[in-house]
Amino acid sequence: MTERRRRGPKRTRSVVADQPPYAQPRRRLPVTPLVTDDELDAIHRASLRVLAETGIDFLHPEARRLLAAAGARVDGDRVRFDP
Repeated sequence: MTERRRRGPKRTRSVVADQPPYAQPRRRLPVTPLVTDDELDAIHRASLRVLAETGIDFLHPEARRLLAAAGARVDGDRVRFDP
């Protein structure tokens, strides 16, 4: 008596058909603020100070030219912005 072997993966019944239709998840809890309005304003003022005093290096000459034309101070690759 010869035994027949199946080839390929064993077939199982799909449980995907039992899933409800997809729905966008909804947030059920209120949003928790991470910082107060005063703290957010302090962060913004500090970022403006960094941009004015330290600046950002722009390696692309055309970008530096455009920023200078818009009123930024360009010193070599470093560009500083007025608050």
